[in-house]
Parts: sequence; structure tokens; C-alpha cells
Amino acid sequence: MNNFEEYIGLNEFSIEVWRMLIAEFLGTFLYVFIGVISTISLSQNLMTSVVPVAFAFGLALSSISHVVNRASGAHLNPAVSIGRLVVGQMKLLRCLCYILVQCAGACLAAFLVDKISMGPSLAIRHGVTRPLYVGVWEALVIEIVITFLMVLVYKSMADPTRDDLHLSGPLVVGLSVTAGHLVGYLCSTSSMNPARSFGPALVNGNFEDHWIYWVGPISGGIIASVCYHFCIQDREALRRRRSRRSSARRKSVPKA
Repeated sequence: MNNFEEYIGLNEFSIEVWRMLIAEFLGTFLYVFIGVISTISLSQNLMTSVVPVAFAFGLALSSISHVVNRASGAHLNPAVSIGRLVVGQMKLLRCLCYILVQCAGACLAAFLVDKISMGPSLAIRHGVTRPLYVGVWEALVIEIVITFLMVLVYKSMADPTRDDLHLSGPLVVGLSVTAGHLVGYLCSTSSMNPARSFGPALVNGNFEDHWIYWVGPISGGIIASVCYHFCIQDREALRRRRSRRSSARRKSVPKA
């Protein structure tokens, strides 16, 4: 029973976990609100609107991640949370709670956008993601690839063994989201985030091709996490860091 509780993470729940969940809810709400409302406040010309939308999403993620990173790790995305779960960096119950509050924050953001907006957005309805100039399977591949890039960047910037990084982690992750939108917006509407797609889809009652925005980002996130964790990360540096931390904890324990 104790092993089961440890596996799902029941022993982790404390006031700190609630602080993390609040941070994830608030962060995802702000990210989806700012990003989605940028798609309805611009012109109906898709070509000229891609760049502002891309920077709205990217800069929003970068700014919000700076605020909530210390509290929750700034996942703001089920694809990131599930990717960490798969490589053992997150417990099952906490991951499920993260996904729940991320989707709740996205739904609240989409609801407010729907109430204050004054018409359709860029030939789609109030931020609902769907394939535009490509087919369903092409859109799926694009979602996998651009989410793979975003999660790979997230993993590298969150790697505690990387002492060669001198840039702000949230800024670089935000730039990867901007790149994903610049590349994929006219193809798949570049979600990279199941919660970001779920909120507008639920509020507008439009789930056409919605499965793409769960299967694609989650697949890309899992592949990126596994790839970084087992192929790219310096395992020897990670072992040395863990050894130093274990040694420091042993020294801090008072002798009887």
C-alpha cells in the first residue's frame, strides 16, 4: 500500500502542492486569455496576423513563466506535465491535478474572451484550433514536431546540471513557442498545448478535429522528454549532483 501511495504521490499533498496548483491555474488562464484574444483583435488577413499572434503567445508564456516558475515549474501545458510524468520527474496524482487546473484556467480564459469579443476571429471562432491549409494528418505531424521543439527547449532550460546556460529559461521557452506559431499557425493553428485548445473548444462547443490537439502535443512532449532524459542530458553530471546533495543532507543530520 505504501508503494502504491508513493507511486501516485499521495504523500506529496501539502500546502505547497495547493500553491503549485493555484500558480498553474493562474498562469494558464493568463496565457490562454492573452494568446486567444490576440487572434480576435487583429485583421481578418491571416498572412499579416500570424506574426503578432505568434509574438503574443510567445511573450505571454515567457512573461507568465517568470512569475509562476518558482511556485509550480511553469508547466502551463498538459504536454509538459505528461512528459515529466513519463520520465519519472512527476507523480501521477500531481500530474492529473496539474492537467485539471490547466484545463480549468483555459476554460475560464476562453469564456471571458467569448464574452468580450465582437465577432469571429481569423476565419475560426474565438480561438478554436483546427487545421487550416493542410489536412488532418499533416496538422497532427506539425503539432508533434513543434511541441517536440518546445518541450525539448523546456527540458534543457530546466536541467539543473546545465551550468553553460546564461539566458533566461522562460524567455527561451517563449521564443520556441513563437517559432512554433510562425511555422505552424497557417497549418494546424499551432496549439502545442491541449489545454489551450480545450478551453475555446468547450466554450464554443466545437470539437471538430479536436483530438489532434491532444494526441499531437502529448506525443511530441513525451518524445521530447524521453529523448532529452535518456539521450541528451549529461547523466554523469546528474549523478554527481545527486551525490553532492545526498552528502550534504547526511552532513546536516545531527548526530545522536
